[in-house]
Amino acid sequence: MEIGGVLYYSPSKSTKPNYVLYDLKRYNPYNNKDYKPKYNGDSKPPHIFTKIVVPNVFSNRRDITAKAKNAIGVYIFTAPDGACYIGSSVTLYNRVCSYFMPSIIAKGDRRVLRYFHKYGFSNVTLTLYIMEPDARWNMAIELEQYLIDTLAPNLNVDFVASRT
Repeated sequence: MEIGGVLYYSPSKSTKPNYVLYDLKRYNPYNNKDYKPKYNGDSKPPHIFTKIVVPNVFSNRRDITAKAKNAIGVYIFTAPDGACYIGSSVTLYNRVCSYFMPSIIAKGDRRVLRYFHKYGFSNVTLTLYIMEPDARWNMAIELEQYLIDTLAPNLNVDFVASRT
């Protein structure tokens, strides 16, 4: 059910949520050759979440504070060219905001950071999947894995969600 640009999802409901699932063919063939997705386009998300979309994320960082402070969940950065990165955190606000730190971006030791260093944050959309307050880190990992399997992000190096 979508209310005011926010998608609420509960796996116990019988109706299928109205979000877009992407073709699994987008997986990068030279990464994770032996990986077999756990979820497919017909799978339902494993946990309850609230989806919040923050357009032009760099200019709207206050929205992240308002929505993600003290939250656990999954985040997706999507660039205008379709490039996307999926991650999760038990401290969603801190993790997402770390991407805006000049010292972190300049370091560029990860594919997503090299991308942001090269192209910047112009028109990058942030999608937050905020979980219930009693959610645990392993639930966020499961939701991240679901989104990796269904969206096939091209800026993720590893297609197996894990706690780092």
